[in-house]
Amino acid sequence: MNTILEQFKDKINGTFAFFDRMIIKGHIRQFFSASGKGFFLSEQNVLLKDFSAYASQVTSDLVAYVEKMAEETHRPLRYLTSAKIPKEQTARGI
Repeated sequence: MNTILEQFKDKINGTFAFFDRMIIKGHIRQFFSASGKGFFLSEQNVLLKDFSAYASQVTSDLVAYVEKMAEETHRPLRYLTSAKIPKEQTARGI
């Protein structure tokens, strides 16, 4: 059988084997305090007055990356406008 791994073996450095979806729950404790947020921004060389622009840029970069990955893998990208939309049902429909 000619699997995708065999077909592209010269371009694949490694593989992961896991469920098709993962839910990761948790939080980064440092973000729950003002000093933790300040430390993070300091490490990123972002002044508090520039946070809005920084957050917008990080969001834009993330969106662009996701859109690029969806395009490269020929997968549909659907933005869910509400947390009330059934994600599992939507994914199965795609």
